[in-house]
Amino acid sequence: MMTQMLLMLLSIIMSFIFVIIFVFIGWYLVWKVFLSRFRFVRELLMINNNNSHQNEDKSSAQHSRHKKTRQRIASTSS
Repeated sequence: MMTQMLLMLLSIIMSFIFVIIFVFIGWYLVWKVFLSRFRFVRELLMINNNNSHQNEDKSSAQHSRHKKTRQRIASTSS
């Protein structure tokens, strides 16, 4: 009788552990494949990707610099 109770309790605990592990694995996969691409989700979880923000700032600064250069070239040639 005592062994049956112990086995029943052990099976319930192991079931909960497996469910929790599968939920965490599923969340991790969804995060890696899909959710980490969205800035809004990263901001909600307070994850800072300073490198990516700096790269975006640098590329936008270079883009505007090229645009200004093209405008100057166009205005001087006409």
